Amino acid sequence: MNIIETTYQHISGNDNLPLSVLRIEPEYPQDIKGIVQMVHGKNEHKGRYIGIMRYLAAHGYLTIANDHRGHGESVFFPDDRGYWYEGGFPALVEDVHEITLEVKQYAAEKCGQKALPFTMLGHSMGSLAARCYIRKYDADIDKLCIIGCPSKSDMMKQGIRFLRFLQILEGKKSRSRFAKLLIMGASYEFKYRKEHLPNAWTNTDRDAVIEHNNDPLCRYLFTLSAYEEMLKMAMLTYEGGYVPENPERAVMFPKIRICLSAFSPEQTTPVLHLWASLQTQWVCSRISATAM
Repeated sequence: MNIIETTYQHISGNDNLPLSVLRIEPEYPQDIKGIVQMVHGKNEHKGRYIGIMRYLAAHGYLTIANDHRGHGESVFFPDDRGYWYEGGFPALVEDVHEITLEVKQYAAEKCGQKALPFTMLGHSMGSLAARCYIRKYDADIDKLCIIGCPSKSDMMKQGIRFLRFLQILEGKKSRSRFAKLLIMGASYEFKYRKEHLPNAWTNTDRDAVIEHNNDPLCRYLFTLSAYEEMLKMAMLTYEGGYVPENPERAVMFPKIRICLSAFSPEQTTPVLHLWASLQTQWVCSRISATAM
């Protein structure tokens, strides 16, 4: 199946931030049977999802992903990577919803107003964003697939207080290796310190981790305010206390623990084929069931 790849800018309704968006889709409207929106993780960008997006597009799905604010190319200036701007995590979630509405409109026009099943896939920090998203907009999607979601921690409130104290001393746009050590090191890096490789916790494939570490769009520290916003988003994820508009929506937490974003577009490892095949089978079956 022929596919089309398009990169464009969407201007955020929150603060006019230019969001970089990638859309990969079947060439012919009659081949499109569903929409899949990717929501990437921390220190990532949309380009790291090209492999799975191409795979899904070749199987009949219109796929879309945007760089989160302060990630990839969704910045006013390159030095802003790692800074979420004044809107913080609520703006990040709203950005994702704006892309949802935009791609739905695009698909309706391309397919002649045909209603298409909509699946959202959130990975790691992106899964936190997706779970906050459904607190307000669950009626706008049909299926949700959550991968590698950070666990709930009883230390999040203390972490936020600590970050706010550092911001008083150093400023909200300051970048602190000490803050990274406390927030990311204790939960992730320390467990894999024998690997002697930063970010070894993200993937069992050492070469994939090295590739991630060498990606210029992934090599930056979060600002103190961005770490605070990420923790606030995690707290809201596990807060509960909301009533879904779409209680019948399917939510899946796959047991396969693979960092799909660690694969480059050119990599075709057996692991990627296995993950893509299993995930695509699930997406295909669930979306097809919705369309019936």
